[in-house]
Amino acid sequence: MDARIVGWDHTSFGAQADRSFEDLILTAGQAVLDHAGLASADVDALWIGQFNNRLVPYAFPSCLALGLDPAMRRSSAMRVDNACVSGSTAVYTARDAIRAGRIRTALGIGVEKMTGRDTERVTEARTGVSMHIQVARRVTGIAEDGQLPGAELEAVFNMGGSGVANYCSILEAVA
Repeated sequence: MDARIVGWDHTSFGAQADRSFEDLILTAGQAVLDHAGLASADVDALWIGQFNNRLVPYAFPSCLALGLDPAMRRSSAMRVDNACVSGSTAVYTARDAIRAGRIRTALGIGVEKMTGRDTERVTEARTGVSMHIQVARRVTGIAEDGQLPGAELEAVFNMGGSGVANYCSILEAVA
C-alpha cells in the first residue's frame, strides 16, 4: 500500500511573536484538514516534526495537535526531531506508517517558533545544531564545506522559518 498527500497548508512565514506555538499547530492542522476535506476524526495518527533544543518549553508538543478536536483523543501522537528537516521527517514517518499498513490516514505537521526566546537562548539552541554537524562531519569524513567526497551536488531541504507551522499535510493510503 502506498501513500499520497491529499491536503496541505502552511501558516504565513516570518516572525509571529503574537501567536503561540500551539496556535501555529492548530491553525495549520485545521487548514490542512479543510484542504483535504477530512474531519479530524478521520486521522488515525499524527506526527509533529519540531527541532526542540529548548526553543519552546514543551517536551511533548505532539499532544497539542489533539486540541484540534476531542474526537482525536484516541489518535496516536508522536514527535520527531531531525533538526532542520523535522517537518519533512514527520511527513515521511507518517508515510512509512501508512505503507506498513498500521494506519490509513495521518496528519504530519512541521513547526518551529523562535520568537518566544531571547537572542541568547536562540543562539544557545542553534549552537547545539552546529556542534552536532561538526561531530557528524568528523565521524563521516565529510569535508568542511559539507560536500560528500565525490558528490556533485549537496542538497539540503529546509522549509524552516521563525514562527511557522512550516509544512503540514494529510496523507492517506492509496487503495
